[in-house]
Amino acid sequence: MVDTLKDFIDPIEIYKIIVDNVNELVSIIEKDHPFRIEFVNNQTFSRFLNYSDGELVSKSFLDLLHPQDKDKIEKKLIKGFEGILELEEIRLKHKNQKYISFELKARKIKDHENRIKILLILRDKTKNKKLETKVKDYENKIKNLVSSIPEIRFWKLFYPKKYEEALKLSYEMLQTVIDNIPENIFWKDTNLVYLGCNQNYAELIDAQIPENVIGKKDEELLFNKGLHQTKIEQIEEKESKIIELNKPEYHVVESWIFNDDKKIWLDTNRIPLHDSEGNIVGLLVTYDDITEIKKGEEKLKESEQKFRTISERSLMGILILQDDLIKYVNQRASQTLGYSIEEMKSWKKNKFLKLFVPEDRELVLKMAREIELEQRENRGNIQIRCIKKTGEILWIELFAKSFNFQGEPAVLVTAVDITKRKKAEDKLIESEEKYRHLFESSPNMICLIDGNRKIIDFNSALIRFFDRKRNELLGKYFTEVYQFSEDELLLLDEKFKELFKKGYIKPLELEIIKDDNKAAWLNVQASFVETGLQTLIEIIMEDITDRKLSEEILQLNEARLNALFKLSLMGDSTEKEIAQYAVEKAIELTNSKFGGLFFINQGELYLKHFSHIDFSDFSEDFNANYRSLNEIICWRELLNERKPQINNNYTGSIALLVDHPQSNDIISRFLIIPILDEDQVVAIACLFNKKSNYSEIDIHQITSFMDGVWKNIQRKRAREALRESEKKYRDLLETSSMGILVYDMRANDFTYVNPKLLKMLGYEKKKDFKKNDLIKRIYHADLKKFFRLLDKEIIEFRIYDKIGNLKWLSSRLINQYNEKGEVTSFRVWVEDVTEKKMFEELIYELNINFLSYTPDIQQNIERLLETCQKLLNSDVVIYVHRRFHEGKEIYYLMDSNKEVQALSPDELNNKLFINELFMENHDYVQTIFDINETKYAQTDPYIINYKAKGCYGKLIKSQNEFNSALCVFYDKNPIISHQDKFVLFLVGDAIEIEQRRWQVQQHLEEQNKLKTDLLSRTSHELKTPLISIKGFTELLLTIHKSNLDSDVISILEEIKEGSNRLERLVNSLLKSSRLDQGRFKLNITTEDLSFLIKFCVKELQGLAELRNQKINLNIHEYLTCNLDKERVYEVMTNILLNAIKYTPPGGNITIKTDIKEKFYIICVKDNGIGITEEEKSQLFKQFGKIERYGKGWDVDIEGSGLGLYISKKIIELHGGKIWVESEGRNEGSIFCFSLPIISK
Repeated sequence: MVDTLKDFIDPIEIYKIIVDNVNELVSIIEKDHPFRIEFVNNQTFSRFLNYSDGELVSKSFLDLLHPQDKDKIEKKLIKGFEGILELEEIRLKHKNQKYISFELKARKIKDHENRIKILLILRDKTKNKKLETKVKDYENKIKNLVSSIPEIRFWKLFYPKKYEEALKLSYEMLQTVIDNIPENIFWKDTNLVYLGCNQNYAELIDAQIPENVIGKKDEELLFNKGLHQTKIEQIEEKESKIIELNKPEYHVVESWIFNDDKKIWLDTNRIPLHDSEGNIVGLLVTYDDITEIKKGEEKLKESEQKFRTISERSLMGILILQDDLIKYVNQRASQTLGYSIEEMKSWKKNKFLKLFVPEDRELVLKMAREIELEQRENRGNIQIRCIKKTGEILWIELFAKSFNFQGEPAVLVTAVDITKRKKAEDKLIESEEKYRHLFESSPNMICLIDGNRKIIDFNSALIRFFDRKRNELLGKYFTEVYQFSEDELLLLDEKFKELFKKGYIKPLELEIIKDDNKAAWLNVQASFVETGLQTLIEIIMEDITDRKLSEEILQLNEARLNALFKLSLMGDSTEKEIAQYAVEKAIELTNSKFGGLFFINQGELYLKHFSHIDFSDFSEDFNANYRSLNEIICWRELLNERKPQINNNYTGSIALLVDHPQSNDIISRFLIIPILDEDQVVAIACLFNKKSNYSEIDIHQITSFMDGVWKNIQRKRAREALRESEKKYRDLLETSSMGILVYDMRANDFTYVNPKLLKMLGYEKKKDFKKNDLIKRIYHADLKKFFRLLDKEIIEFRIYDKIGNLKWLSSRLINQYNEKGEVTSFRVWVEDVTEKKMFEELIYELNINFLSYTPDIQQNIERLLETCQKLLNSDVVIYVHRRFHEGKEIYYLMDSNKEVQALSPDELNNKLFINELFMENHDYVQTIFDINETKYAQTDPYIINYKAKGCYGKLIKSQNEFNSALCVFYDKNPIISHQDKFVLFLVGDAIEIEQRRWQVQQHLEEQNKLKTDLLSRTSHELKTPLISIKGFTELLLTIHKSNLDSDVISILEEIKEGSNRLERLVNSLLKSSRLDQGRFKLNITTEDLSFLIKFCVKELQGLAELRNQKINLNIHEYLTCNLDKERVYEVMTNILLNAIKYTPPGGNITIKTDIKEKFYIICVKDNGIGITEEEKSQLFKQFGKIERYGKGWDVDIEGSGLGLYISKKIIELHGGKIWVESEGRNEGSIFCFSLPIISK
């Protein structure tokens, strides 16, 4: 049977199928340099390296090698080898420029022409390499790989010149290939009897050589190997099914377990074999032993689990970056950065960079890529800023290293949050800087000295205080800083001994005299400080001169305040007594021997008191023989400069002050201080012979004290003046022509009302008026307003008088303050404005009517009659006007209840009482009583219906005729005041104005109708000859153009263009006429306004481009509106065309839409020549064209002046408005119109 099968199965075909289904790359190359490729199994090469069919043929095999492998392999190939070149590990270039690891096995073979070639078998090392790399990264474990099935097509290499000769060589070559492929390969017939195998399979089943398997079955061979019978049956069942279904299976992973419990894993391919006619004649099987791979996968899972356990428990954040993506992230990193693990792993390429601050991102990306490609050494201790999901900035310390993750280069990143540490470091640096800053900027003097008391360092404050240079002090002894006295040196020596004993010196106050002979006080303390290198003494000296001075001043201030307090209690004392007390206290405050106080009045000097005993009589003598201040030469400078004077080295007599023969005492020191009031010298204080020198402190104390003395004297004078003033003021209040009342805040009531206010309120005697009832008389609605009245504010309020009449008063409030500036009471000045308010109300009512006037004259007159009735408090007001209609006299009657009727002269004469007014020939007011007893009592409906008894009225004169009358009816005989008559006159005048408006309106309507008729008739008359001119011109240009010369044709073209312009003008005139006559009808449909705007822009885009203008659109996508599409198109085109015409070349035009309330707003804005205020008033009028000719503008000046007028009428017919905005000439214009939005 085996022999028979040989006739059907071509061994070359078997070998070809075997090569097609192995997992290795197969290539044949030339034996000589450069080792060009003659054959590759294309599909396998494509699978692993992505090269297409034939792409590698004729290229040098060396070009595929990694640069580091190229020299090694090239040397071995050039040197040559015998037999087989075993298991060299090399890297081949993928088409994407990356490198993949393979195990190379090579041997020499001969082709059918006996030429020596080199057969290369390349096994994918990446599978094992990936696992090895993973195991190394996950504690040297590996993971399962997925293999692919290659196909080999190489028989074209063996197309023989002589088939018989090549056949044998082909067998040998194929046998060589099969024996050098590491897979286990065998083939069987349809009865599953072995026909052959390769050496690897023979060794796997202990058959030794391939010949020992031929003619046998698995149950014999595999059973002898120790495979369980059940597994043998399963294998036979699978192989039978392949033959039965005629369908191959690839890469089925199976396991074999032997009797000794040894277990192997096999990657199995089973392929049916066919004869030349396609019949199944056998089976080819390949086994790839993947036991080590499976074991590696199991170890890898274990190591991965260990890695994840360690990673998740780690206190450091861990990430794996590969191809600019996050492949792995642990829980610590997720918590630190605020992103979930799934969120970070889902980020696209380079999105991980958002974890870093923008200025660091480029550096991070570059570093990661270089580490991943092993172009940069592993990095550690990189401190960088990260951004949490919340936006918070963190400081992270990174450690990065390259490694292989899932067989590909990657970067393992571990990170530690060092934000707290960073902040602590920054604080430390800041603290050091602050210390140095404090050292230098400290207001205290700081000096560092060593144990020998030599100066090591000091700050700027010490240099400034002692006025020394740095090189003068460095290295010197501390005691050389200042020229200490012997006592001070002894004291310092004792303190240094105390320092070495206790470690510190308690604060010590020292007074020193500086180089300028001024005393200064120092607070000195010292302690030891550690500098890290040595222990130094830190001496801190504080300048307490000001403090000591303040303490002295404080003591003096207390004495001065006590003196002022006692002075304040001397309210009943005379000025001389106050002056005597002031001088004695000034002497005491300054520790002087004697002194004096002079007052100045209008340039004359008066002595108030002098303390020296020798001058007891000097005061009276001096005042009796006073001298002008200008005559006392020694005081002129004092008065001019208005500054205190000190002299601590004076030798002279008292004549310094006054030239007096008894002034013989010797003065050694003096202090003279002017006392100022509003920049004027009002008094002079003099002090003499202080035991020590006078100083600025003395000036301050005496100036403040004497200022208090002067204010006390001023208050005394003010109180005396106030008592006199109050008496005069009360007399003024009592005789005032205005009402006055006073409200006391403490008593919370009115405390004073003057006679004038009593009279306003109807009281004759004060005893009849109760002040505490005044609040009750103020009108309740004005009470809050009255008490909210501000200082010097004027308000008007209402108040009831004695008999209950309501009066209007105008008031102005003035606050009264005490010495502390607090309001104690307020005074209100009152004026009676009752009559004024009545007239204001009358004028207001009439103004409201005038402001509310409408074009409807009848409505205006009705409103005037209602106002007249209201103001005069009447029952009814009627108005009669005489007109002539078609030659007949008619009286039109209207009343305040809006009743209107037309009467004949007879009806008026016989029925209505108002006819009596026409009997007089003047427009004075006529008052008539008892009209209910006249003949009209039974016929006049107003007398009957309103029970009228009296009335008053007047005729209204218009165009020199009394053709109207106004009459007011009451149900009793009225008492008519001047105000009532004034109201009637005003209403009558207003009605007379309305009558004139009616006459003017009638005249204008007639004129407008005549104009409209003229325009309509003229337009129609122009249209007939225009059609003839235009028609014959076009006929000449169409039929006889060839017979005309160019000049004639040009003239005809001008005629045609002129006809077109005239036709447009005539059409505009006709349209304007129809609009005026109200004969213009709209064809309303629902349209998209936005589309209409775009359509208009598209039509005029060419014209704008000719003028190099740009049209910008800023409109809504859809604006649904009810409109006449043709008419709105006409408006939009007209406005946009004007914008193009009146905008110079190169300008910009913008169209914008907006939605406000219930309207769409469409605006066309340009940056053209603009519109002045005068031009705006003409724009929308008929023939309102603005002249542009000769202005020097590069704009179109044609137009009829009807376009905007027609546009305005069309928009108004739609219920919208049209307007223009412009800042003036050359500021551009904005034309806008509105259209109602469709109601939903």
